Amino acid sequence: MAIVLDQNISRSVGEIDRMLQSFQKTYERAGFEADWPALLHNDYRLNDERVQIAIIDQNGILKSSSLMLQPTVRIDLSDRVHFTVHAKSAADELFVSKPVLGRASNKWSIQLTRRLSGPGGAFHGVVVVSMDPAHLSRIYGGLTLGDGGGIAVVGTDGIVRAGTGIYSSWLGRGFMEGNRTDGAMHDEGHSNLSYETFRGAKQIVATRNLDKYPLNVAVAAPDIDARPDWQKKRQTYLTGATVLSMLVLAAMLAMLVTGRLHEAQIVQMAQQDALTGLANRLAFRDKLQQSYDAFAEGQTFALHLLDLDGFKSVNDTYGHPFGDKLLLAVADRLRTNLRQTDFTARLGGDEFAILQDKLRDEEAVGLLAQRICDALSAPYEIDGTRITIGVSIGIALAHKDAYSMTTLMTAADLALYAAKADGRGKYKYYNDAMNAAAKARRDIEAGLRDALKWDQLEVHYQPIMSIATRKTTAFEALVRWRHPVRGLVPPFEFIPVAEATGLIVQLGEWVLRQACRDMATRDSSIKIAVNFSPIQFKESGLVQMVEDTLKTSGLAPERLKIEITESTLMKRDSRTINHLKALKALGIQIAMDDFGTGYSSLSYLHTYPINCIKIDRSFVMCLGESEGAAAIIKAITSLATSLKMSTVAEGVETAEQLEALAGLGCTEAQGFYFSRPMPASDILPPMFQAERPELASLAPAA
Repeated sequence: MAIVLDQNISRSVGEIDRMLQSFQKTYERAGFEADWPALLHNDYRLNDERVQIAIIDQNGILKSSSLMLQPTVRIDLSDRVHFTVHAKSAADELFVSKPVLGRASNKWSIQLTRRLSGPGGAFHGVVVVSMDPAHLSRIYGGLTLGDGGGIAVVGTDGIVRAGTGIYSSWLGRGFMEGNRTDGAMHDEGHSNLSYETFRGAKQIVATRNLDKYPLNVAVAAPDIDARPDWQKKRQTYLTGATVLSMLVLAAMLAMLVTGRLHEAQIVQMAQQDALTGLANRLAFRDKLQQSYDAFAEGQTFALHLLDLDGFKSVNDTYGHPFGDKLLLAVADRLRTNLRQTDFTARLGGDEFAILQDKLRDEEAVGLLAQRICDALSAPYEIDGTRITIGVSIGIALAHKDAYSMTTLMTAADLALYAAKADGRGKYKYYNDAMNAAAKARRDIEAGLRDALKWDQLEVHYQPIMSIATRKTTAFEALVRWRHPVRGLVPPFEFIPVAEATGLIVQLGEWVLRQACRDMATRDSSIKIAVNFSPIQFKESGLVQMVEDTLKTSGLAPERLKIEITESTLMKRDSRTINHLKALKALGIQIAMDDFGTGYSSLSYLHTYPINCIKIDRSFVMCLGESEGAAAIIKAITSLATSLKMSTVAEGVETAEQLEALAGLGCTEAQGFYFSRPMPASDILPPMFQAERPELASLAPAA
């Protein structure tokens, strides 16, 4: 009988333990994040009456349970043994608690638990399956073992978890508390047989240790020698044990089927993107590995990495719910334009991937990529609003570009980078030159970190001249990198890398501090213009950093001019607006750089506190060659005058350009015609007037 109970209870506990381990794997595969209420939503429990599932976070607070998906009150379980035992130990072991009164269910239960671990094995909480101890009593209580007989489930700590017959009142008590007068009879493996005395009568007790779990079973019956009627009922007991075994096996089979269905649901949820219904990153990696397994047998395939062009702007302008609807529409178009043999996944955000299997030739790869580009760039109707975005695609071929998952992903990612750098809205195949370019970018990033650390950076200054007076009114600060081997590295090589890696924040702060220090000791009528990246405006401490820099350097706030690009203003987010207003309140001037190249620049002039407009060099270069350029510059200067803003023309290289700008009403200019950027030691304002006396001929008559 003890052997039968061992087998049945091992199956029951084993099924629950597999469920616990399934939750652990789901949590790990989801990147140590999980929507627990969603996982428990479909009544995920073995039995409505006997079992519930709960998730406890690392602080001991109930996050969700099958009885309370979204707890409305704070339930603190940090003092429960089934929580503390895992919080104190990094071991991944099943724990079976003593019977406790549940704070969520208000019922007695036995807790079967496992640890939830995060990155590096950090403790992230506990997953709990609660079982009613009366469940075991009801199953085995119908088996009559006579006066002095009973069944008990006992922990390795000696505490009774469930009991029938003589053990029915022993719940939570120590199993060795009974009247035991005789020692062990014999020990065979996991089994132990002993004589005991119950109410003055001898009884025989068989105990058995479960092989894989921290539990024992005990079966007590009257002593055969002391109770002759035992032999008469022997066959009845054996028949009862057999029937019991069949019933429990049938119950366990039903539980097994239910558990498998739930396990399948968990696996599906773990591999499906919750928003779009497409496969997620986990499923994508599994499919990619399967494709490589097939590739080893002669199959070829292509990987397309997709990144939506303009999605972030739409998301920021119209809000995340609108952006989610747009992603749903994108997913629908992807499904429509793929073959049944193709596989698509959402990797996260606005990034998608397509595995194009069973290729006949490479031409099919380009045809699919172009079809996707055309499909996703067609206008969308979202909540009555017409939206147009695009997509950039990077392509890598398994039979040509890579022979492992990692290298194929890297190759496709490099191709995607090239597609976006080449103007977006197109697709690019990977080639070896992209890898070389990526290595160069990595070298630049590493070198730039060293440059910031070892003081290899310099600030050069280019003068900004008043067209009316021909005097220097300001200098624009331009960073230069003096590499110990390469010499002076052009900004167009390292600024994009600094933007992409976030180093622009540290670099921009260094330039501002250096420029303010250099200009603080010079003519107080001269301003300093410093370029700020859009990424810098994401920093919550930006305004405080600027204010501290002004105080430390001694530069008056009204001498500082911050230059921003249109991309900084496109998002129209509250943080950027608040930063600009706070900077303006300090007395700092705001200049909008490269004006005229954006589609909605005019709207920025009344939305943001702008003092100055810088006319893009592309219009200046066309002066004398295109009537349209002059008309645009005239329109900009007229608009600026009406709004009481100054204008600076960039890229002035000839006297003819300067003369034309004077006639079009531009107030200031800068460019190689006046001076190239130079070190701080050379910025003595009188030198420009003395060096270029011919500029005075352009000055208007008094």
